[in-house]
Amino acid sequence: MRSMSKGFASRLSLLALAAFGLGFAPNANAGQTHGCSLSSLRGAYAVKLDGVLQVPSLPERKINLIASVTFDGAGKFSATVTGRINGDPVTGPFAGVYSLASDCNGALDLTQVFKGFSNVQADIIAIERGKELFLVIDSPAPPTNPAIIQVSGVAKRLRSED
Repeated sequence: MRSMSKGFASRLSLLALAAFGLGFAPNANAGQTHGCSLSSLRGAYAVKLDGVLQVPSLPERKINLIASVTFDGAGKFSATVTGRINGDPVTGPFAGVYSLASDCNGALDLTQVFKGFSNVQADIIAIERGKELFLVIDSPAPPTNPAIIQVSGVAKRLRSED
Protein backbone atom coordinates (compact mmCIF):
# COMPACT_ATOMS: atom_id res chain seq x y z
CA MET A 1 0.00 0.00 0.00
CA ARG A 2 1.42 3.38 -0.98
CA SER A 3 1.76 6.06 1.68
CA MET A 4 -0.69 8.96 1.65
CA SER A 5 0.51 12.40 0.62
CA LYS A 6 1.08 14.86 3.45
CA GLY A 7 -1.69 17.18 2.23
CA PHE A 8 -4.22 14.37 2.00
CA ALA A 9 -3.28 13.06 5.44
CA SER A 10 -3.66 16.57 6.92
CA ARG A 11 -7.11 17.00 5.34
CA LEU A 12 -8.13 13.55 6.55
CA SER A 13 -6.98 14.41 10.09
CA LEU A 14 -8.94 17.67 10.05
CA LEU A 15 -12.03 15.87 8.77
CA ALA A 16 -11.76 13.25 11.52
CA LEU A 17 -11.33 15.97 14.15
CA ALA A 18 -14.36 17.85 12.83
CA ALA A 19 -16.46 14.67 12.84
CA PHE A 20 -15.32 13.92 16.39
CA GLY A 21 -16.32 17.42 17.50
CA LEU A 22 -19.68 17.24 15.74
CA GLY A 23 -20.41 13.99 17.51
CA PHE A 24 -20.50 15.88 20.79
CA ALA A 25 -22.43 18.92 19.54
CA PRO A 26 -25.95 17.48 19.98
CA ASN A 27 -25.23 16.85 23.68
CA ALA A 28 -23.97 20.37 24.34
CA ASN A 29 -26.02 22.59 26.60
CA ALA A 30 -26.85 25.87 24.86
CA GLY A 31 -26.00 27.74 28.06
CA GLN A 32 -22.49 26.29 27.90
CA THR A 33 -21.72 27.26 24.32
CA HIS A 34 -23.61 30.54 23.76
CA GLY A 35 -24.55 33.63 25.65
CA CYS A 36 -21.13 34.90 26.66
CA SER A 37 -20.14 38.54 27.02
CA LEU A 38 -17.24 40.47 28.54
CA SER A 39 -18.93 40.10 31.93
CA SER A 40 -18.72 36.30 31.65
CA LEU A 41 -15.07 36.68 32.66
CA ARG A 42 -15.09 38.27 36.09
CA GLY A 43 -12.95 37.52 39.10
CA ALA A 44 -9.77 35.57 39.79
CA TYR A 45 -8.51 32.65 37.69
CA ALA A 46 -5.59 30.25 37.97
CA VAL A 47 -3.81 29.67 34.63
CA LYS A 48 -1.37 26.98 33.48
CA LEU A 49 0.46 27.36 30.14
CA ASP A 50 2.87 24.93 28.48
CA GLY A 51 4.55 25.08 25.10
CA VAL A 52 7.65 25.89 23.12
CA LEU A 53 9.59 28.84 21.82
CA GLN A 54 11.33 28.16 18.53
CA VAL A 55 14.20 30.36 17.40
CA PRO A 56 16.04 29.57 14.16
CA SER A 57 19.48 28.03 14.68
CA LEU A 58 18.82 27.39 18.41
CA PRO A 59 17.37 24.37 20.20
CA GLU A 60 13.67 24.50 21.00
CA ARG A 61 12.96 26.19 24.36
CA LYS A 62 10.28 24.85 26.73
CA ILE A 63 7.73 27.28 28.17
CA ASN A 64 6.09 26.43 31.52
CA LEU A 65 4.12 29.26 33.12
CA ILE A 66 1.47 29.69 35.77
CA ALA A 67 -0.40 32.89 36.49
CA SER A 68 -3.10 34.38 38.61
CA VAL A 69 -5.36 36.52 36.44
CA THR A 70 -8.17 38.83 37.47
CA PHE A 71 -10.78 39.82 34.88
CA ASP A 72 -12.83 42.95 35.53
CA GLY A 73 -15.87 41.85 33.51
CA ALA A 74 -15.50 44.88 31.22
CA GLY A 75 -12.58 43.98 28.92
CA LYS A 76 -9.48 44.45 31.08
CA PHE A 77 -7.39 42.00 33.07
CA SER A 78 -4.38 42.07 35.36
CA ALA A 79 -2.08 39.16 36.09
CA THR A 80 1.01 37.97 37.85
CA VAL A 81 2.99 35.34 35.97
CA THR A 82 5.70 33.03 37.22
CA GLY A 83 7.47 30.15 35.55
CA ARG A 84 10.32 29.23 33.30
CA ILE A 85 11.34 29.47 29.68
CA ASN A 86 13.99 26.78 29.25
CA GLY A 87 14.91 27.07 32.90
CA ASP A 88 15.22 30.86 32.89
CA PRO A 89 12.83 32.45 35.40
CA VAL A 90 9.93 34.54 34.14
CA THR A 91 8.08 36.57 36.75
CA GLY A 92 6.18 39.75 37.11
CA PRO A 93 2.90 41.54 36.83
CA PHE A 94 1.28 42.55 33.56
CA ALA A 95 -2.07 43.80 32.36
CA GLY A 96 -3.98 43.80 29.12
CA VAL A 97 -7.31 43.74 27.42
CA TYR A 98 -9.55 40.88 26.41
CA SER A 99 -12.50 40.28 24.13
CA LEU A 100 -15.25 37.69 24.36
CA ALA A 101 -18.00 37.28 21.76
CA SER A 102 -21.48 35.88 22.32
CA ASP A 103 -20.31 32.48 20.99
CA CYS A 104 -17.80 32.38 23.90
CA ASN A 105 -14.72 32.77 21.66
CA GLY A 106 -12.32 35.60 22.37
CA ALA A 107 -8.74 36.71 22.84
CA LEU A 108 -6.30 38.01 25.48
CA ASP A 109 -3.54 40.51 24.67
CA LEU A 110 -0.29 38.92 25.96
CA THR A 111 2.25 41.23 24.36
CA GLN A 112 3.56 42.33 27.79
CA VAL A 113 4.38 38.72 28.73
CA PHE A 114 6.31 37.84 25.57
CA LYS A 115 8.68 40.80 25.27
CA GLY A 116 10.18 41.39 21.84
CA PHE A 117 7.06 40.10 20.10
CA SER A 118 4.32 42.34 18.78
CA ASN A 119 0.63 41.57 18.95
CA VAL A 120 0.87 38.28 20.85
CA GLN A 121 -2.57 37.07 21.76
CA ALA A 122 -4.11 33.99 23.28
CA ASP A 123 -7.19 32.75 21.50
CA ILE A 124 -9.68 31.60 24.12
CA ILE A 125 -12.96 29.80 24.45
CA ALA A 126 -15.00 30.12 27.63
CA ILE A 127 -16.68 27.02 29.05
CA GLU A 128 -19.73 27.03 31.33
CA ARG A 129 -20.22 30.80 31.20
CA GLY A 130 -16.59 31.53 31.99
CA LYS A 131 -15.89 29.04 34.77
CA GLU A 132 -13.05 27.65 32.67
CA LEU A 133 -11.05 28.85 29.65
CA PHE A 134 -9.05 26.98 27.06
CA LEU A 135 -6.18 29.06 25.66
CA VAL A 136 -3.98 28.68 22.57
CA ILE A 137 -1.09 30.92 21.51
CA ASP A 138 0.38 30.30 18.08
CA SER A 139 2.36 33.42 17.27
CA PRO A 140 3.82 33.63 13.78
CA ALA A 141 7.35 34.92 13.52
CA PRO A 142 7.31 38.72 13.43
CA PRO A 143 9.56 40.40 10.84
CA THR A 144 11.93 41.75 13.50
CA ASN A 145 12.09 38.53 15.55
CA PRO A 146 12.14 35.19 13.69
CA ALA A 147 10.96 33.20 16.74
CA ILE A 148 7.67 31.32 17.00
CA ILE A 149 5.64 30.82 20.19
CA GLN A 150 3.35 27.77 20.48
CA VAL A 151 1.58 27.47 23.83
CA SER A 152 -1.68 26.03 25.13
CA GLY A 153 -3.28 25.95 28.52
CA VAL A 154 -6.28 26.09 30.79
CA ALA A 155 -7.61 28.74 33.16
CA LYS A 156 -10.05 27.98 35.97
CA ARG A 157 -12.07 30.43 38.01
CA LEU A 158 -10.96 30.27 41.62
CA ARG A 159 -14.46 30.61 43.03
CA SER A 160 -17.91 30.62 41.53
CA GLU A 161 -19.41 34.00 40.71
CA ASP A 162 -22.87 32.49 40.02
